[in-house]
Amino acid sequence: MNSKKIPLFFVFLILEFLFAFILIKIFSDISLLDFFLEENQSEKIKTFYIIFLYISIISNIYLVDSTNFKLIFSEKNKLPNFFKSWLYGFSILSFYFFINIILGFISINSNLDYIFLFETSYKFIFISLFVGIIEELLFRNFIFNNISKDTSFFKADLISAYIYAQAHFFNFSLGLKNIILPFIGIFILGRLLNKFYQKEGLFFSIGFHSSLVFIISVVNITNFFKIKEDYLFLSGGNSPLSGLLGVLFVFILLQLVKSKK
Repeated sequence: MNSKKIPLFFVFLILEFLFAFILIKIFSDISLLDFFLEENQSEKIKTFYIIFLYISIISNIYLVDSTNFKLIFSEKNKLPNFFKSWLYGFSILSFYFFINIILGFISINSNLDYIFLFETSYKFIFISLFVGIIEELLFRNFIFNNISKDTSFFKADLISAYIYAQAHFFNFSLGLKNIILPFIGIFILGRLLNKFYQKEGLFFSIGFHSSLVFIISVVNITNFFKIKEDYLFLSGGNSPLSGLLGVLFVFILLQLVKSKK
């Protein structure tokens, strides 16, 4: 690292902590003191830790080489691509859940709290945008982009998708049988996002990614669906890529995107 950039490293570090405090204050009832002292953290807090890790990685990559960041601003049709892909992702995942309802794997929760859904909608939007931007900057704009400079698209695609899938499994209490399908599903999703990035650009992959996070967040936090346990292996419940049907669905989508000229 250039010695002139060392002070920036500490500035970034302070900003990361400040940003962490803001997120905790907005999205969690836990106090800042409990956040650091409490041993049994909730899954929400653990998720924050992972996101902060991503921020740190991206910040330090920027300090080493800012070339990739500069290329972002030269991309054309940023907002049109973002909104087009967001609607595309929203429609596709909504269609997937619709299929599951038709097949009788899930049903809409009749006791759904629509007031809560409306009042917390801004949180879902913020979280989905934040995760979409952070993960696409890291996994597509940095990891995939840099690997592809030194090897073929196919190799870069497989390697970066594998890293993307591995990064989603920090819960070491999960048994192997509970990891196999989600891992395969996220690996295929990583390849799909790589293809979007290659063909349409970063903002397209961000929009698609954000729309998926938005719907999954709404579905999980609001208990939008009633899940039939007998079909959980097929449907994946609230997490489509945990089910066989979801894995096949994203695989077919990848093949359709690859075949499109």
